[in-house]
Amino acid sequence: MGGTSNRNEGYSKNEFGNIMKRIILVIYDPSLDSDILKDRIKTLGSNYTFWGNHWLVETTFTTKEVYQKLSAGEFETTSLIVIEMTTASGSYYGRMNTSLWDWLKKNK
Repeated sequence: MGGTSNRNEGYSKNEFGNIMKRIILVIYDPSLDSDILKDRIKTLGSNYTFWGNHWLVETTFTTKEVYQKLSAGEFETTSLIVIEMTTASGSYYGRMNTSLWDWLKKNK
């Protein structure tokens, strides 16, 4: 008899045991224009793209899991960075299109 596996065991959970969503910043080599990579990013969750190769994604996946999903196969040697961000009050500041600020508020 084998044990059972919980698909969500690697995810962070809050004090109520709910899986926490996080905001991930994905940046890849700007010379890469791949619909396959863009589609992979879109499957991770709600997303916002700017400057062509910068993506903010709301997801339950960890940075390592996101990297592994995006870099699989033909993208294993692609320059790609995945960073977890915080949307806590005061954790970001700048001047961008208002749609970015709206997206961050919605996905906080």
